[in-house]
Amino acid sequence: MAETKGSKKAMGTGDRPVRWERTADGVRLTCRGLSLRAVWEGPGILRVAARPASDGAPVLADGPMLDPRRERRPGPFTLDEKPDELVMSDGALALAVDLATGRLSYRDPAGKPLFSEVEADAIRMELRTPGTSNGSTSGSTSGSTPGSAPGYRAGLGLRLTDGEALYGLGQHEEGRLDRRGTTQYLYQHNLKVSIPFLASPRGWGLLWHGYSAMTFQDDAAGCRLQAACVPELDYFVLAGPGLHDVVRRYRQVTGAAPMPPRWAFGYLQSKERYHDQEELLAVARRYAELGLPLEGIVLDWMSWPDGLWGQKSLDPARFPDPDDLCRRLHAMGTRLMVSIWPHHHGDGPDQRELAAADALLANGTTYDAFDAKARALYWKQAETALFAKGIDAWWTDCSEPFEADWNGATEPSPEERMRINTTEAERYLGAARSNAYSLLHSRGIWEGQRATGSPKRVLNLTRSAYAGQQRYATFSWSGDTNATWETLRRQVAEGLSFAASGLPYWTTDVGAFFPGRVIPGMDAAWFLRGDFDTGAEDPGYRELFLRWFQYATFLPMLRPHGTGTPREIWHYGEPGDPVYETLVRFIRLRKRLVPYLYSLAAQVTSENGTMFRPLAFDFGDAPEVTAADDQFMLGPALMVCPVTRPQRYGPDAVPVRDAPRSRGVLLPSATDGTDGTDWVDVWDGARHAGGRRIEAPTPLERLPAYARAGSVLPLARPDSGPEDLDILVFPGADGSFELYEDEGDGWGYEQGASTRTALRWNEATGTLTVGRPAGDYPGRPARRALRARLVEPGRGWADSSAPWVTAEQQGQELRIPLRQSRP
Repeated sequence: MAETKGSKKAMGTGDRPVRWERTADGVRLTCRGLSLRAVWEGPGILRVAARPASDGAPVLADGPMLDPRRERRPGPFTLDEKPDELVMSDGALALAVDLATGRLSYRDPAGKPLFSEVEADAIRMELRTPGTSNGSTSGSTSGSTPGSAPGYRAGLGLRLTDGEALYGLGQHEEGRLDRRGTTQYLYQHNLKVSIPFLASPRGWGLLWHGYSAMTFQDDAAGCRLQAACVPELDYFVLAGPGLHDVVRRYRQVTGAAPMPPRWAFGYLQSKERYHDQEELLAVARRYAELGLPLEGIVLDWMSWPDGLWGQKSLDPARFPDPDDLCRRLHAMGTRLMVSIWPHHHGDGPDQRELAAADALLANGTTYDAFDAKARALYWKQAETALFAKGIDAWWTDCSEPFEADWNGATEPSPEERMRINTTEAERYLGAARSNAYSLLHSRGIWEGQRATGSPKRVLNLTRSAYAGQQRYATFSWSGDTNATWETLRRQVAEGLSFAASGLPYWTTDVGAFFPGRVIPGMDAAWFLRGDFDTGAEDPGYRELFLRWFQYATFLPMLRPHGTGTPREIWHYGEPGDPVYETLVRFIRLRKRLVPYLYSLAAQVTSENGTMFRPLAFDFGDAPEVTAADDQFMLGPALMVCPVTRPQRYGPDAVPVRDAPRSRGVLLPSATDGTDGTDWVDVWDGARHAGGRRIEAPTPLERLPAYARAGSVLPLARPDSGPEDLDILVFPGADGSFELYEDEGDGWGYEQGASTRTALRWNEATGTLTVGRPAGDYPGRPARRALRARLVEPGRGWADSSAPWVTAEQQGQELRIPLRQSRP
């Protein structure tokens, strides 16, 4: 029987141990000694929470990962009692409750199972005693543990489909995209970004609403999530049908990502570290003299006065005039990003001010990002010392914020690392929120900068992240990695895992942070595992650096960084040297790609899109697609296939013998019956049929990259005005792309100050249509010069001799014939 709104149902006949009651937005259940609520937040978004029945009904309280501005719009839903089960559906997602056992399962609109609880003991809830952590006592130095109110250790056991892949959980160290058959410890760390979100290529997602350390384990007994401390078990089920839809619903719950400034998608130069003002300016001048675009330069740590770790003012002896430094960089077209830390040592002015305001954690050094007043004071210090001087972006380093295992010559076991790091975090943050520091830290930077009224958009590069952090304009990077080919391979997979975890912007230190095992000024440590002790002097490292650089050219941010060896490109060869010349070409390619990348960023902001992603986002859940962890889509057009093995030299310039000069590439097919299953090699224009694997050549000068047939790719036009465009068409199918433009900075886009221009390719007529720009923004050019051409066999995207068709647009629609119509 279908229940009408407001009706109630008691236990029913027989011995069924399930009581249920319909509510305006879902259903209440009592079973298995638990009180449960299932509440619709929107189409295909179901929130499920549980408490022991003796503790009352679940509260479903909001927390900092959830967007406080989100609109809860539960649509119509049905509730149907059948002989053996109760089924609730909103047409996008269905929840079924076994009336004999209370077991929950989830289905798609056609009734296909998505996942279910395990058969027995699916929900486990154990009351914690305040101050306990994984069975051991953990108190702060002040004698109390922050956030130490009673809570539960909570576990959820799931039964998944055999052979199903499972993505998400953030970015870790093992180089795994598919988390099936693995154990993952979810705590924050220099090399780990833990995000409690799972996404299946079969078309569903699960967002765990909690802030404590967790363990994920998948084996023959099922998939289990175990949280250290929650007020109640609380999670969201997000319907597909595809991964794009799952992530969009994740952002509906946790918030949209704002637009980064346009310059963030150019080339950024960084290293550990630029010692003074003149060194920073000299590097920027050198790039300008080489005619290479340098959009940003990064000032790493220890810019503070000697001995005052974490002080936000620059050392006046080395940076005597920050205002002038910023003015001179800006005059060269380069912005400045500055590293700031949450820790303070040396009894400097910032530390004393925070201490006087009771704004430090119990360790006396780390500011309390969970306290709004502390966040405001921390921001005031950063604004006065840095932002008011003209700096453009933030690098919030060590935002985990603890590094308890970052010492010693021997790496602890994974279980011991979990214990060491969570004990430290829980001591000062409390067990219930030990994973959430970066989320609140990022909030403080965002809110502080927005409150100034500055026209600069917030850009914050942060080493840690959590669900919902995308609301605060953060990019995350993968921490202090080591220079090995295996690390590069793992970075590709873990970056895709991060992207599948719902946050859109991720990057990596090009060349890795640690080049070798011996770093001047550092003792031997387990995390020093690089293979190249001589760094850029080693041809083997130069090859690795180049391949890493090529890969990162297609990430949301391109930024070399690290210690122990220089990172500026002139240290990697002279003009004419293949490595140097290839680095130059890829910097220029990155500049060319900015119109495409910026348009993808607009999709992230306005459509909750995913900029770079695993192939399964676009090509379904076939096993060969879901297993592909070494190639990825960058927007709808480009498939990138990094090279992660040496071909010329290993460490210490030892030649590599018989190394392959190619790599395997999967060319996937569309799953929706549309055209576009063919692929065009961007370098030589050769066309390949989809649905198969090929061997792609991997000369040093390029990495394999393919455009989906029918793709339309807008590019910045070299040696021309910033308003002018080149448009490449990869023929073989009809296709389109929407070009997004605005001022490049400022907040006018939030009120619609932007334009969108449809670019459409008609395969049959051979015509490219450039639509009339829709919208307006201050400074929009009245005219632009356009060049367009096809990428065809023998004429790749970098072919300077290929003929262009030129046109001029002054607000009108243009139809540009690129070849004769086909009969």
